[in-house]
Amino acid sequence: MRAASRNTAELGAIAHRLRMLVLVGLSLAVLAPAQAEEPSWEQSVYGIFGVYAVEYGHFMQRMGFDKDEYWRWADGHGFLLDYHLTRSNTQLIWPLIEPEIGGPYNWNNEKLTDGVIRAVYRPSNRIQWLGCFESGRTGGRDPLAHPDEYRRFVQDAVERYDGDGIDDAGPHVNVRRWQAGNEWFSFASEFGGRDEDDYIEFYRLIQEGAHAADPTAKIALIAGTSGKVEEWFEPVVAGLAAAGAPIDIADVHNWPPYTGWKMSEPAEMRAILDSYGYVGTEIWSSENGTWQGQPFGKSYQNEVQQASMLIKRAVWSRFHGLDRFFWNNLMEWYRFSGNPGSIFNSMGLITDGEGPGEDPERFNTERIAYWSYQMLIATTDTTVAEPLDEMPLTSDQFAQWGYRFRQRATGLVTHVLWADTGSRPLTFPVSTEEVEVWSMITDRFGNLERQERITAAGGEVTVIVDTAPLLVREIDCTTGAPRGVAATLRLTLGGADVHLDWFRSPSAAVAGYNVYRAESPASVRDVANRLGSSPTTAATEYADSVAGDPNSYFYLVSTTDDCGGESPP
Repeated sequence: MRAASRNTAELGAIAHRLRMLVLVGLSLAVLAPAQAEEPSWEQSVYGIFGVYAVEYGHFMQRMGFDKDEYWRWADGHGFLLDYHLTRSNTQLIWPLIEPEIGGPYNWNNEKLTDGVIRAVYRPSNRIQWLGCFESGRTGGRDPLAHPDEYRRFVQDAVERYDGDGIDDAGPHVNVRRWQAGNEWFSFASEFGGRDEDDYIEFYRLIQEGAHAADPTAKIALIAGTSGKVEEWFEPVVAGLAAAGAPIDIADVHNWPPYTGWKMSEPAEMRAILDSYGYVGTEIWSSENGTWQGQPFGKSYQNEVQQASMLIKRAVWSRFHGLDRFFWNNLMEWYRFSGNPGSIFNSMGLITDGEGPGEDPERFNTERIAYWSYQMLIATTDTTVAEPLDEMPLTSDQFAQWGYRFRQRATGLVTHVLWADTGSRPLTFPVSTEEVEVWSMITDRFGNLERQERITAAGGEVTVIVDTAPLLVREIDCTTGAPRGVAATLRLTLGGADVHLDWFRSPSAAVAGYNVYRAESPASVRDVANRLGSSPTTAATEYADSVAGDPNSYFYLVSTTDDCGGESPP
């Protein structure tokens, strides 16, 4: 059992070094999963909002981080979670980048525009950024009062970050998507009040400027936040359709209590977009979440409720019109907008322990939602699975839901199931003789609290389902089960002992871990160098006693699956 928390500077640094395959004088081979042809990681549907924006000063101060150390910390968690989308709305503020119209640009302004975007696009991150053009709130300069100058600014910003080799900010930066404003309520209240026609003009300035630099750039609409499709949405869509303007993405932000996990907006937005010919427009929720603790004016919610809402909302919404889903946030904000009781202080996958109703001893520790999101991404993201259908057992009347995904590596089906009004047996068909059942709600350290195998009878299985979402995975050892990956190995030397510690693989196929030790990297994978039987351990740590200098040894950790297979070198 690993410790409840660990030094997160070490976590970020270790995860970064892991990519380079070098760690504290000992070598580690990282074993990738054996998979069939898959969509690119750029097709991922899961993201996290605001990760790289340097808006977490309280956390950074407590950790003693500068901006680069914070970004390495974020890199480490990105490696563990394997999400591939992020967004921020404070990097493209016109008056900060161009303090005087016609004057020089300041790309290294107080919001660290260049630094943030370059940090996102470090090659090992495999993350795409949705860049949001601020609509004028910060700095008090109205883009609509200076249309030609603003269009030119947008063109120059897109040129700097589009990765086409012309005036680029860096060799790896490649921004493809740009949002015209953050949220409607702030746009509509600026400069004495704005209406739909004003927004259409603002959107067109961004669209024209962006396409002048990059004709392939994707443009996203401003987001609503009220929990319903707002009155401005259809007039804006109609106006842009009349102008022949593309809409590539429609965004919606939503932060209800955990009981409000159904999200009606995407299906309603889809109907409106389709009616005006925007059948190819994707619908995103680039800010989504619920709190843990008790923000001012809100009911108390525990970690299990927060994690359950994440799973239910993400899965249900994918089958009801939503194309991409971002959680709010990795590290939560502190005193958001000066409010110590804001819900946004209590949403992060990692807690600072400072929000109302939170445990101050939990500073910089993962919430249960962190591990639930890791499992969800590893088993249902588009890169690893194809969403199939809503299961026939789904019933609003009986408060039970089920959804099927086909694993790309094996063709086998994974089910996500839950019930909202108490425990009950659910019976459904499967194509294999056996299934494995995992609870998607772990303990606070990421350890499974329910794991069992069930044998099918007559082509069906019966599973006891309750409010905690379950992952039910078909097992067929004749097809070759997917191999998981053990990640973030930490090595601690103590005399002649070497203690190895790693994070649990999120793959549902993993039954245990093999540990190898050798004096040469060429022979470390030889069966003779495996420590103990196979698997060496089902835990995520191993203590090894060695003779001589422990720094002279090479270690490797592989995974073994439930069919007896082992991840390849």
